[in-house]
Amino acid sequence: MRLLKFDNQGSLRVTEDLHAKFPPYVILSHTWGKEKDEVSFDDLQNELWKSKAGHVKIRFCAQQAQKNGLKHFWIDTCCINKQSSAELSEAINSMYNWYQGARLCCVYLNDVEKTNWKRSLPKSRWFKRGWTLQELLAPRRVTFYDRLWRRLGSKSALARRIASITRIPTAALISGDFTKYSVAQRMSWSAGRATTRTEDGAYCLLGLFDVNMPLLYGEGQRAFVRLQEEIIKYNDDHSIFAWSMQDLKFSGLLAPSPAYFSRCHSLASGESFKGREPFAMTNRGLSIGLEITPWAADTYLAYIDSTDQLMDQRPAAMGIFLRRLSQDDQYIRVNINQNGLWRGSRTAHKSQNRPTEERRLYIRQSVSNEREQEHLNKKSYGFSLTPRRLPISTVLYPRNPSGEPYSAILHPGQWGPVLVLEFQPESGSLRQAALGFDFDFNPVCLLRDFWASDEDPDFVRDPSGEWSHLFMDPLGREEIFEGSKIYRRADHHGIWILAGHRLWGLDVCSTEGLLDINGLGVTLKRDVSRTRPHWDFCMDNFNGSFRRR
Repeated sequence: MRLLKFDNQGSLRVTEDLHAKFPPYVILSHTWGKEKDEVSFDDLQNELWKSKAGHVKIRFCAQQAQKNGLKHFWIDTCCINKQSSAELSEAINSMYNWYQGARLCCVYLNDVEKTNWKRSLPKSRWFKRGWTLQELLAPRRVTFYDRLWRRLGSKSALARRIASITRIPTAALISGDFTKYSVAQRMSWSAGRATTRTEDGAYCLLGLFDVNMPLLYGEGQRAFVRLQEEIIKYNDDHSIFAWSMQDLKFSGLLAPSPAYFSRCHSLASGESFKGREPFAMTNRGLSIGLEITPWAADTYLAYIDSTDQLMDQRPAAMGIFLRRLSQDDQYIRVNINQNGLWRGSRTAHKSQNRPTEERRLYIRQSVSNEREQEHLNKKSYGFSLTPRRLPISTVLYPRNPSGEPYSAILHPGQWGPVLVLEFQPESGSLRQAALGFDFDFNPVCLLRDFWASDEDPDFVRDPSGEWSHLFMDPLGREEIFEGSKIYRRADHHGIWILAGHRLWGLDVCSTEGLLDINGLGVTLKRDVSRTRPHWDFCMDNFNGSFRRR
């Protein structure tokens, strides 16, 4: 750290680069004017500083230091040798501490006039710049001055007004203790601020999260992703994932820029009494353990340990939406509701008996692989069927299907049956069929045969009843056929389950004795000709033992 002072002869001096035991000093916070007007480090060395318009900032800081019984002061324009990348990196990584260690921080607002300061203060450019956030928060003593260097008031005296402008809680402004504020809240304080260099949008936040990292100018938005990677090394707060996706269709768990946290002012870190699963970035994506529940086509709602303090619902909960890629443990965040966030009550979900599982997930930050892009665009939304390719039957759920082929989709938040059929008596031993998805979005066909008792699930009488768990629960197998594609429920002897695969569908032919129909073929093939791809359902009997339309 280099400090300025005037010696006994009135000459401006620059200290050597200090690394410890700094003398007490005053520090300046301001927005830069034109580059030609600001005093640089080289200008000090060449005695050119007096000819620059920015020399008044030096004079003022010297006066404030003297008023406070100090000799030294610091100004960012001229106290850093920016020709040295090592010195610049050290300065940026240390700057929060430098502002925090100052005896007094003087804030110069060159666009505020004292005569109408209450009106002009909220419009000041100083509140819109990235670097000035830490300059507001870090120092304990802060005094504001207008464009003519007239005192407007201290940070504590103006705290309520500043809180209204910045949406930073008054308590945070006064105490300087941010540990009780979530990562998302702190990010939101910088969401509306700008920096000249994209990378500085991340670098100016290092001190706010007490992390350090090397500077790599030229990396663009990657700098903000690196910042978040550093934060999660030391902080397990899930609110860092609770940013609004806005215009993004797909993303990883880490936001592209602070702007995506603009709606996070009321987000708090959730309380976890059992402790959170650790999470970290790996070469397969961000590895994290979350509780998930099926929500939409190939998409899960993943609960995160964060809450919105403005929600009326209690206990409030939050979640994000994840879509699985072609590999079973690979996911990417997806936007299915304009912001990619869910707010609600987990208690309500439990009362609905929603199926949930705790899983270790690997969430990619981006998807550039052509195969994965194709997979994301081919998710299957539901089922379709053509009556002439089935036994004589009636579609009973959903109500009043129209068109041919008939189709039904899995709506957001829905789970269980998507489509239910009842077969006519002349169709042989089959009585009913229900189509839906299991927990992994594999297509599943449930068949009810004539052996079913009154105690067995009736898909027709209760199309959305408790038997819906049969799609999710593969346990209780008694007889297994076709390499586990077909099996009978041990607790329901009249119920057969045909389990397909989320990528390849289903193509099975029954063996003798199965369903009392020898040669029954059932297929589920992906139909990508539609705007929303479906699984096309077809049944064949090669011995002709059931009639078609």
